[in-house]
Amino acid sequence: MVTSKEARGRGYGRQLVTAARERMITQNLDLGLFTCDRPLQAFYESAGWRALPGAVLIGGTPQAPFPSDQPGFDKVTVAGFFSPAGQQAHASFRHSRIELYPGEIDKLW
Repeated sequence: MVTSKEARGRGYGRQLVTAARERMITQNLDLGLFTCDRPLQAFYESAGWRALPGAVLIGGTPQAPFPSDQPGFDKVTVAGFFSPAGQQAHASFRHSRIELYPGEIDKLW
């Protein structure tokens, strides 16, 4: 998400991030994961997301992985564990490397 300088501080971003999280809950999803720049961690936490200590998301492809902990990247993995199954699995996601590989067409990053 990107907000123009002129629109910052009006609550639009928080409304969007909160609504996305609430929608995931109402859609009965187990969990949501993403990364953000470290300075934005408090913003996402204020919208109900929680930092996932030590977790690294890996996008790209198996041949060209793109980890969120690569040099020069200052990212934090944040998550929401919505369902009982998601909440039960929460601990297994901490301090883990999570590969997100959707296929050759929809490459992440």
